[in-house]
Amino acid sequence: MESDFLTFLQAEQTLSFECGVPLARLTSFHIGGAAAAVVYPADILQLLLLLHAVQDFQVPFCILGGGTNILASDQGYDGAVIVTRHLRAVRRFGNLLVADCGAPLMQTAEEAARGCLSGMEPLYGIPGTVGGGVYMNAGAFQTEIKDILLYADIYDPDTGTVRRLLREDCHFAYRHSVFMEKGYVVLQAAFALQHGERAAIQARMAEVLARREQKQPLECSSAGSVFKRPVGDYASRLIDAAGLRGMSVGGAQVSEKHAGFIINRGGATAADVRALVDLVKEKVMATFGVLLEFEIRLL
Repeated sequence: MESDFLTFLQAEQTLSFECGVPLARLTSFHIGGAAAAVVYPADILQLLLLLHAVQDFQVPFCILGGGTNILASDQGYDGAVIVTRHLRAVRRFGNLLVADCGAPLMQTAEEAARGCLSGMEPLYGIPGTVGGGVYMNAGAFQTEIKDILLYADIYDPDTGTVRRLLREDCHFAYRHSVFMEKGYVVLQAAFALQHGERAAIQARMAEVLARREQKQPLECSSAGSVFKRPVGDYASRLIDAAGLRGMSVGGAQVSEKHAGFIINRGGATAADVRALVDLVKEKVMATFGVLLEFEIRLL
């Protein structure tokens, strides 16, 4: 870690930061070694200050929202991890919902329901943030972020500038976006929704959440679906049909409840997860000739 950057953090008395924080504390997998520095901006202005600083001091950095789609290295991260957990503002303007990057998708959907705004119900229960959801074009139940996003305000690390991208500028595809291509940082996003009946919206949200709880191992430590959906099929079906449900390596296990999830049964390492992922990919390829593509981000 660049010592000048640490001096900068210490000098900025309003910035909250820690050194040597285990990434296992910050990720839903509960896996990962220590990060050199973890910084918690209080608002978008502090986030921009940090983004300029890591560029000025040439410090490697990553943005972490809920840490729900991340496998962190056992060796940790020798850079700055910027955690957006305090950037949770959600505002309504007519049928428009504008949310900061750190706002949980569940909170954002609940705010939409309070305003009688429909469109986010299928995303209810996704355990990530708005920033992460836009970054990966998160989706569920035949709805993706691209279907409701109007625009995203982003920071471009290459130019050090902030600008607004409309939906058509985001290069959205299945679990893909321009943010992945260019390394843009999502600052906030606006969703175009439709007016509806609050009771009907809340009923749909409850139905979506119940289906998640019934089918997915939400009670276990995981990073969600491990693999992208192959064309014309489902990763979970292929993994199950290959006889891999319940297979384990160390503390990592293919979930017996949903074969598309790998869970941390306790004490799992990133190496355990990677070894199990490789085993699953090899067996599915040998059995069905399908190459599964990793969906989880590696840190």
